[in-house]
Order: sequence, then C-alpha cells, then structure tokens
Amino acid sequence: MKNKYFGDINDYYKYGLLRILSNKGEIGTAVCWMLTPDDGRGVGLIPKYLQRPDEYKHLDRDLFDALRRCWKKPDARSVRWAVRKGILPFAKTFTRRLPEEGSRRRNYFQRFLSAARKFQLLFFDPDTGLKWKWSRSEGKASNAHLYLDELQMTFDAGHSVLVYQQFPRFQRVPRKQLVRELASRLCQLCRAPIVFSFSTSRVVFLLVPQLHLIDYFDGRCREVERNWNGWIGIAPHHATKKGTRELATVYFNSQLLRTLKFKAIDTGESMSNLINAAVAQSLAEDAEDLAAFEERAHEPNLSFESVLKDLRKRGKL
Repeated sequence: MKNKYFGDINDYYKYGLLRILSNKGEIGTAVCWMLTPDDGRGVGLIPKYLQRPDEYKHLDRDLFDALRRCWKKPDARSVRWAVRKGILPFAKTFTRRLPEEGSRRRNYFQRFLSAARKFQLLFFDPDTGLKWKWSRSEGKASNAHLYLDELQMTFDAGHSVLVYQQFPRFQRVPRKQLVRELASRLCQLCRAPIVFSFSTSRVVFLLVPQLHLIDYFDGRCREVERNWNGWIGIAPHHATKKGTRELATVYFNSQLLRTLKFKAIDTGESMSNLINAAVAQSLAEDAEDLAAFEERAHEPNLSFESVLKDLRKRGKL
C-alpha cells in the first residue's frame, strides 16, 4: 500500500468489505498496511467514483462521505486517515514501512503479530498481493508482496486472515479459474476447510477463516452480497479432503499458550508445526523406551529380597 493511493476505488471496496466482515468492530480487527514509499508520480484528480454519488454512494453512505472529505487535501493523503469516523475507527492499524531486508522484514511481522495478538481478523494490504516463493538466502524480499509463509504463520497464530490480491494485467487463465486456484492453494497451505473470495473488477480479497468463525463469516458474506451486489462477487471455496487437516481441540494454560505464540513468531514456525514436532519427539522417546523393554524382556527377574541380599553381601548396604 502507498499513501498516494489512499481513497481510490480499491480502497472503497476494501474498507466497505472490512466494515462488514468485522461488523464495525464486533470482532477485533487489525490492519497491516505493508506500507511502501510513494513512487514520485502525481496523486491525480479525485477518483471518478467519488464524482458519481448516484452510482456509488448507496453502497456505503458513511464510508463514501468520509472518503470524499479526505480528498479536500489530496496532497496530504495517508493511510493514517483510515481510522477516522466513517472509515475504520474500530480497527488497529500498523503504519510502519515494510523493509526489504530479510531480517528486518521478519522483525516487522513479529512486531505486527505481537501488537495484534488479541485481534481475530488480520488484514494484509500488499502493493500487489501474494508471492509463492522467496529464498531467505537472497537477503531481500519484494516489498510489493506478502509471502505464503508469512500468511501461514499468521493463520497458525490463531487469526483469520484477509489479504489483498491484484489481478495480473496479462492473464493466461480466466479470472474465476485464477481465484479458484489461489483459494485451493490457501486451503492446502493452512489446511483450512474453506476460503472465501471477494472479487471486484480489478482485485480479489481472499479470506482464510479460523474454524470457529466460519459460520460468522458466512453470515457476513451474505451481508456483503446484499449491500454490494454486482460490485463485489462472493464465492466459497471448499478444500478437498486431501487438503484438510485432522482437527482436535487442545487446551493450554494461558501462560503456556502465550509462550507458544511468541516462540512461533520468533522462530517463524507455525504453532501447529511446533506442537507436532514436540509430540513427535515425545512419541519417539516412548518408542525408544518400549524397544529397550522388548530387548530385555527375556532377562531373568530378580525379587526385591534377592537384590537386597546381594547388596548386603557386596557391602553396599
């Protein structure tokens, strides 16, 4: 996200969607702008949609009026305005600039997840969208993208994740097929049973919900469909059986869970991976113990009385 694009048509869809998905603050919502420097080009004129209230205002009247007020000072536009009345006053926003260097980028996301640990819905707003691969040995990452491991880490920390994704200018496949492929990839990545997509003429927003919030977001989707019918297309994408995870409810004491979350952020590993590794190690140790028992199963048994007599005989008692 760049400050110069604040208030454009994509923002109108973006904020309108966030206002409904969070039900204007019913569930805690945090926004990671993934802010990048402006590119030096002019800010342009007031967007066409704000000049056509008869066509656009009815979609979200409060939001439309609030964004129009922001354009009274177009040269001062900033994502910091998003928390103003009528836009996202209920959201926590993270306005630090996104670094390119690998170590600083990792620290950036650690800071955001630490600040947003109590929030249920986290929105990422990269310039372009998702990026599938990045070798950390390269030293620098594209600050125009959110990487899959960053999204997975966020989801496994217990948050539902919404991410902005531009449609490529030159597409080899139809947009609907592209959205299905993206959603399928996210289902497999997070082992989530469903991903919701919200498509506009230029971009798509992809929502990976936590299991306990699927019904909540399903209801929110119906409201988006009612309010933004014809402007935002909604589709649920169900995971194949192969792509889903085996789910189980595990209860932690609060201090242990807090420590686990911070370790996941610090190591860049998901909570699921950390738990799976710990359980696997414990089971491996049990397997070693059982193997030792089996190896010595045919050794003669000695009574406790015999052992004591032997110890006395050898002067150990």
